[in-house]
Amino acid sequence: MQIILIICAVVLVIVFFKKIITLIFSILRIVTFLALLVILFGDVTPSDKIEPSILCLFLIFISSKILNWPQSSDYKIQEKETKPDTQPKPPKRDNSPSQKKPKSPINNIQKFQITVLGGHGVGKTSLLATVYGEFERHLTRGLQLQVNPSYQTRNILNDKLGELESALDSEIVQGINAGEGNKRCYQFNIGLPLQLPAIQLEFNDYPGGWLKDENYSKEVINFLRASTAILWVLDAAALMVRGENEESYSTKINQTLHIKTILNLAFTDLPDNAKKVILLVPIKCETWTTAKKDRLELCVHVENECESVINLLKSADPKGNRFAIAIIPVETLGGVRFDHLQVDANKQPQFIFKRKDEEALYQPRYAEQIFAYGLSFILQRYSEQSNDRKFTEALKKLVERRNTKEAEGFKVLHGKF
Repeated sequence: MQIILIICAVVLVIVFFKKIITLIFSILRIVTFLALLVILFGDVTPSDKIEPSILCLFLIFISSKILNWPQSSDYKIQEKETKPDTQPKPPKRDNSPSQKKPKSPINNIQKFQITVLGGHGVGKTSLLATVYGEFERHLTRGLQLQVNPSYQTRNILNDKLGELESALDSEIVQGINAGEGNKRCYQFNIGLPLQLPAIQLEFNDYPGGWLKDENYSKEVINFLRASTAILWVLDAAALMVRGENEESYSTKINQTLHIKTILNLAFTDLPDNAKKVILLVPIKCETWTTAKKDRLELCVHVENECESVINLLKSADPKGNRFAIAIIPVETLGGVRFDHLQVDANKQPQFIFKRKDEEALYQPRYAEQIFAYGLSFILQRYSEQSNDRKFTEALKKLVERRNTKEAEGFKVLHGKF
């Protein structure tokens, strides 16, 4: 019996090598069958040596049946069937929705366009860099949201942040600047932690010169119509400071006439399902966000400057279901103050900013509110379009972190956020 137990153990080991010994078992099964026939019907008397051997062969026969080892013929048939055809026939195309190849997760990312408008060198790139830096510092805490810029975007904005942080080391002169001659695109991927991004934000920064060029302005208009969010960047100093004889330089620096014309054209006859958020963003407004009186005055100047566009959207959407408009003041440096206005040799205005005091640091304020207002609107649009509620918690927290204090210069002019 010990011999039988040992053989049983060997059989269990052999199970793992069944393909190798398939032919051997086929032979043993035949031998076992013949031996049993000889014992049962032949003139053979089992001895002490023969009986255990026959029992072992019988055990092997039974175990091979139970474990369903393939016969050699079965193996050959299976091998023949699985051998690839050297000249496969092309599969028939089936364009029905159920048979289409599913898209990879990275192709399912939903893109939202954002247009950044402003005059020559008004500070659009500085604003985006500040927004990116402040979002990383503030809003990401406890938000359960991943906001990752593309490699190129990260490099450009980090370089710009370095420039802004060192700007307080010397006197700052702001005026009419040629700015960048080409359109710039900044991309951010949005998703939940440890998951593939579901949203891509594409900020398009158009040079101020394009607003006055008939060929380029058509591209801007088309993109504005396709954009979910629009940042209208305004130089606060140009809005608030008057020259001799109460002359305003806002039209020159902010190019408000050209921007209003383009926005009016872009917003005319929009599709009924179009929904947009328009953020009016006065920047470099450190001097006018200290006292309540100045903040309220800044809001009045912004509303007056953008009045025709605001009225157009209100008339097209009286209930505020499609368009949302708000004023979001941003201190892009924080540690400076407006000092005086001067005119250069070409009779162009220059606004001079100086450090508030020797210990003043680079401390921007309110920049993260661009994401709090703009991104929350986009997340809501994503949920409506995809019927996906994965960003519900992040959306709630963004709404909670909005600054809605009119006394600090924030004001919702129209619509629902």
